[in-house]
Amino acid sequence: MVTLAALGLAGNIVQFVQFASQLMKNTRRLRKSTTGCIAEVLELEALYEQLYDLSAKLGAGQSAAIPYLSNPDAAPFRRLLDLCRKDCEKLLAIVAKLRVPQQGSNETWKSFRVALLAYWKNDEIKELETRLEKTQAAMTLHVCAMAKYV
Repeated sequence: MVTLAALGLAGNIVQFVQFASQLMKNTRRLRKSTTGCIAEVLELEALYEQLYDLSAKLGAGQSAAIPYLSNPDAAPFRRLLDLCRKDCEKLLAIVAKLRVPQQGSNETWKSFRVALLAYWKNDEIKELETRLEKTQAAMTLHVCAMAKYV
C-alpha cells in the first residue's frame, strides 16, 4: 500500500515538473518574442480572421451564389455561416488575450501570466477548432451544391 502511494506521489511530481517546465518554456518564448505572442497564436489569429471574413462575405451574399443564398433551402447554410462567424469571434477574442501587454517593466511576469492563460484556454481553443472543422466540412457540402447555381 505504501509502495502504491509512493508511486502515485512520484507520478504527480513528474507531471508537475513537466507542466512547470512547459510553462517556463512558453514564458521564455513570449518574453523573447518581438510580437508579444508565440508563432502558433499568430497562425491561429491569421487563419481564423480569414475564415471569419470569408463567412461574413458569403453571409452578406457577396458572391455569384446569390440565387442559392436567397433560396429557402439555403437556410441551413446561412445558419452554418452564422455559427462559423460566432465561433471565429470567440476564438479570436481568446487569441487576443494571448498577447503580452506592452513590453516594459515586469516583462517576465506578464509573459508568465499569458503563458498560464494559454494553458488554461487550450481546451477551449481546441474545442472551438474542432467545432469549426465540423462546420467547415458541412459548409463544403453546401458550397458544392451552390456550384450548380454559379
